[in-house]
Amino acid sequence: MEYQETALNLIITLGYLGLGLGMALEFTGIPFPGEVALAFAGFMIWKGFMEILPAWGAALAGSWAGSFIAYMIGARLGKPFILRYGRYGGLTPERMQLAENWFAARRALVLLLGRFISGVRPMSSYLAGIAGMPVAPFVVLSFLGTALWCSTFLYLGLLLGANYHKVPGLAGWIGVLFLGLSLGLAGYFWLRRRRFKSTD
Repeated sequence: MEYQETALNLIITLGYLGLGLGMALEFTGIPFPGEVALAFAGFMIWKGFMEILPAWGAALAGSWAGSFIAYMIGARLGKPFILRYGRYGGLTPERMQLAENWFAARRALVLLLGRFISGVRPMSSYLAGIAGMPVAPFVVLSFLGTALWCSTFLYLGLLLGANYHKVPGLAGWIGVLFLGLSLGLAGYFWLRRRRFKSTD
C-alpha cells in the first residue's frame, strides 16, 4: 500500500514527468507499482487532469528508457553483477539459470508478452543484455512490448474511471492470460519448427 501511495503522489506532484520516472523505475527492477500508476494516470485522464497522448508518451518513454538501462547493465556488467544485487530481491543462481534458459528459447515472446508478467518485466531486459542480444532487435521488441503494456493499463484506468483501484486485482489475471498466450505461441512455433525439420 505504501508503494501505491508513493506512486500516486509522484504523479500528482510531477504529472507526466512523475509518470515517466515511475515507469523507468519499474523497468529497472526498482519496486514500483507500474500497473497502479498507469491505471491512476488513466483515471486522471478520465477526470480531465491529464491528456491521453502526453500521458501515453511519458509512460512509454519512461518504460522504454528503464528497459534500455536494464539491457545496458546486463550487457556491460553481466551476470555476476545481477546475481550480486539481485539476491536482495530473492534472485538466486538457480532462478537466474531458469530465467536464462527460458529467455534463450523464447526471447522475442518474452520481450513482447513478458511485460505483463510481474518479475519477468524487468528481468527480461537484463537477460537480453547478458545474452548479448543485438541492440536493434532488442530496441524494436522492447518498444512494442512496453507500448502494449502501457496502452493496456492506461486504457483500463480510463475505462474504469473512479474504480481504477480494481486494476491490481485484474493485473494478476492479465499476467496469467499473457503467460498462457506466450506458452501457447512457444508451443506452436516449437511444433512448427519440428515439423519442418522432419520434412527435410
